[in-house]
Amino acid sequence: VKVKIFTLAFRKIFEDDSLATALGQNSYKLDWGKAGLNISNGLYYVVIYFKSGSSETHQVMKLLIQR
Repeated sequence: VKVKIFTLAFRKIFEDDSLATALGQNSYKLDWGKAGLNISNGLYYVVIYFKSGSSETHQVMKLLIQR
């Protein structure tokens, strides 16, 4: 499982491919400071990639940062 964050122009600003792959309900918490992300207010895309056997699927979500 991978998580990637992109700007609206699809510039990748974050990637984490060390997520747990166990079955069941999982959660993911991103510490913006430790990840070195100093992003401004705005809209971003979060893409989660799932790999099962030889096939890979992904889910795209929008993330709104407002401070």
